[in-house]
Amino acid sequence: GDLIIKGGGTLRLQGSASTELANFSTGAGVTLFHNNVSKFATTSYGADITGRLVTTSHIDAPDDARIRLGDGDDLQFYHDGSNSYIQHGTTGNFNFTLKGGTEFALIAANDGPVTLYHNNVSKFATQSYGALVSGVLLANNGSAAAPAFSFSNDSDTGMYRNSADIVAFATGGARRGYW
Repeated sequence: GDLIIKGGGTLRLQGSASTELANFSTGAGVTLFHNNVSKFATTSYGADITGRLVTTSHIDAPDDARIRLGDGDDLQFYHDGSNSYIQHGTTGNFNFTLKGGTEFALIAANDGPVTLYHNNVSKFATQSYGALVSGVLLANNGSAAAPAFSFSNDSDTGMYRNSADIVAFATGGARRGYW
């Protein structure tokens, strides 16, 4: 059968030596304790957890639900039903690191460059004028019809590798010169 406990106010479960285990308050919620310290409390907006939340599977949330981190919700993760987002606040950089945070992979600066790293060395950075490449930039050979280096509004005009040790230039998909 059912166990029903009725009463007004607060129902308290205590262990030995007055150790709090749980409080059930009429109209105010439920609080669970560990070692006499509040760890989980229901609230009017959901629940508060003090400490870590460990799961053996996954966390489900509907579209547009957000994971918010920081005192001012500075970092947010969410999915709107079609696209996924990582949203960073208005101060500081967004850093994507590897090796326990000791090696940069990407830094996105507010109102500044986005920098990609290889082995913790900057290799590509967006700039107000375009981009800065550090090191060697390699491309496929290309052809006169589809040069390896071309223009966004004129894809058959540009530079390509014609053959071993020969660079060629094309306009309108035809070779116009080579060296």
